[in-house]
Amino acid sequence: MLLTIEGLTKAFPGSRKGERVLAVDGVSLSVEEGKMFTLLGPSGCGKTTTLRSIAGLERPDAGEITVAGRVFFSSQKRTWVPPNERGLGMVFQSYAIWPHMDVFKNVAFPLLVGRKKLDREEIQRRVDRVLDVVRLGDLAGRQATDLSGGQQQRLALARALVMEPPLLLLDEPLSNLDAKLREEMRFELKRLQRDLGITAVYVTHDQSEALAMSNVVAVMRDGKIEQQGRPREIYDRPATRFVASFIGSTNLFEGRVSGRNGEYEVTTPAGTVRTPSEQDLSLGDDVTISIRPEHIGIEPEDGTAAGPPQPGVWRGTVATRAFIGEAVDHLVEVGDIRLRVRSNPRISIPEGTSVVLTILGEHCTVLPARE
Repeated sequence: MLLTIEGLTKAFPGSRKGERVLAVDGVSLSVEEGKMFTLLGPSGCGKTTTLRSIAGLERPDAGEITVAGRVFFSSQKRTWVPPNERGLGMVFQSYAIWPHMDVFKNVAFPLLVGRKKLDREEIQRRVDRVLDVVRLGDLAGRQATDLSGGQQQRLALARALVMEPPLLLLDEPLSNLDAKLREEMRFELKRLQRDLGITAVYVTHDQSEALAMSNVVAVMRDGKIEQQGRPREIYDRPATRFVASFIGSTNLFEGRVSGRNGEYEVTTPAGTVRTPSEQDLSLGDDVTISIRPEHIGIEPEDGTAAGPPQPGVWRGTVATRAFIGEAVDHLVEVGDIRLRVRSNPRISIPEGTSVVLTILGEHCTVLPARE
């Protein structure tokens, strides 16, 4: 592992005298070499404090941080390496570009002020190489302030990469870009990370960003890691209600285990559903079911006899619908439950239409009834 964090804890003074508020509460994680590891969560969850602790911009209260076998911080060993001696690359929300310098000089600056002195030819070689990597080679002589937002973002990356750091730290570097440019830069960042074999820790509150770019995602809440895993695992199999609702859109509804025959049968106010679960559940247990809107089938009821209720086949009425470009969201009332159902944009069912919903148990996640 290139980065290892064990028991990281950091508290800040609270609003009352003597009060301490935990920003990071015993976080442990590890990052493999060449991987993009993302800390994802809402504001105040501790993700940026964790990143700043790795960089040395915050001094933790407890724990240990090791990068490439070198201990940067250890409360037990009383080790502390200053940030300027860690040799890490960092890109902030604000690109902090020198406005009076051109593109070349902005990138070369860290090499000129670093402790390791390089000759002019080596500086030229490194800057030219990294500018070509971020596709700014033709703009080396342009003033930094004359660049577009996406180009400035790539310039900030180039300045971090020119030091050839063992670990790159990225603190919401795309947050200042417009939606279209953000999407383009996600692919650009992922390309750079993959092509150069960069090991990176990325901080964001944007779920789409985390899912699109990461090898591993750690969802944080109240200073702790709520769940950690590959993006698809986090999305398809959330471990808690918080993760299910924070990562994308989901439907959450309460139920009770009413049977077990290979799969659990869960009875809800809207009907029953059969679903597998890794949890060991008993008859009568209260649970919460999570299912993504795109995993629910929808079609107009054809008017034939309904027959006896079947697990996973529910009937409801379209309350409203919304065209969102790549899909249509239908809000369907099934008894006292409202479900969001996402369909192909060619399927748009008018309000007031009776519909049949198909809920496959393989797409359901069984969660604790309460957290």
